[in-house]
Amino acid sequence: MTRMLRTMSVAILCGGLVSPAAAAVADHLKCYKIKDSAPKASYTANLGGLVPEPGCKIAVPGKMLCVETTKTGVTPNPPGPAGSAGQTGRFLCYKLKCTKAALTAVPWSDQFGTRTVTPIGAKLLCAPESVATTTTTSTTSTTLGAPSCTDAVKNGTETDVDCGGGACPPCAQGKMCLAGSDCTTNLCMAGVCQGPTCTDLVKDGAETDVDCGGGTCPACTAGKMCGTGSDCTSLVCAGGTCQAPSCADGVKNGNETDVDCGGGTCALCAATKMCVMNGDCLSNNCMANVCQ
Repeated sequence: MTRMLRTMSVAILCGGLVSPAAAAVADHLKCYKIKDSAPKASYTANLGGLVPEPGCKIAVPGKMLCVETTKTGVTPNPPGPAGSAGQTGRFLCYKLKCTKAALTAVPWSDQFGTRTVTPIGAKLLCAPESVATTTTTSTTSTTLGAPSCTDAVKNGTETDVDCGGGACPPCAQGKMCLAGSDCTTNLCMAGVCQGPTCTDLVKDGAETDVDCGGGTCPACTAGKMCGTGSDCTSLVCAGGTCQAPSCADGVKNGNETDVDCGGGTCALCAATKMCVMNGDCLSNNCMANVCQ
């Protein structure tokens, strides 16, 4: 961490980039290495982000100060289109240490190009400036309406425009998120709501239980939730729960060669019932997989 800070330039640019031809908007962060007079202290916090990371250690004093800045006159002309994240505010960044987590690659696009970035670990936590310490620079003010879930603006606790964050409806697939609860699919990966799959370890889509049932995923084992018998490997759903196969459930399941008979665990099968071997039949005679 110390080496990283020592080798950083005096100021760095981060976030979306503004086209030189567009009006300058303070939607970037310019970050300075600082000396912080705060006494040494350590805090523990549970953090979201690309993945939930509980028990992270935050070290005070701060390491960097990031302030709003504009950017114009970029040369040579970058390959990507301009972007804008809106006003950003001021942040003080503190050294952060979290338990190592499994992080996936993140698709990224800004004015410097489109590519994939691979997160290695969280190193800094940047805390926004408290409103009470903001210096007023104008004698006039504009009263803004309170954030709402229908104002077509990403504000308040929303993770994307008018969705997520707990106060607004969950976001659709492809929208930004911090946790599964921010998404209609209950699946948030790399900060983006993902579509349901049968291997995502989340009960989503048409599934009746985690990654099973619903007609699109494999049938569920005994004890899992179900809607109909077809949701279960046993083909028996009772009281919304898949039941274990039995020799009296009226369904061919488990090791049975026919309904509730054969297979070595249930009664022997009568004539015309399906069989695999002679021992499945009352007659001890199985021909062409039919008890004789």
